[in-house]
Amino acid sequence: MSRIEKDGIGEVHVPDNVLYGAFTMRASRNFRISGIKADLHFIKSLALIKKACAKANVKLNMLNETIGM
Repeated sequence: MSRIEKDGIGEVHVPDNVLYGAFTMRASRNFRISGIKADLHFIKSLALIKKACAKANVKLNMLNETIGM
């Protein structure tokens, strides 16, 4: 099953079982994966930023607590 996500370009079908949206779906379709891995410190930094954003959005009632925490 899939859901429809919208962005500035339009609508795109995204699988129901993923947490990403239209931008990531388009990127995965349009760009080959290089096999180059990101540095672990970079990945951890992104995770910390995303966690902080999720917590802030839960606090603002913009994100379901089950997903955000």
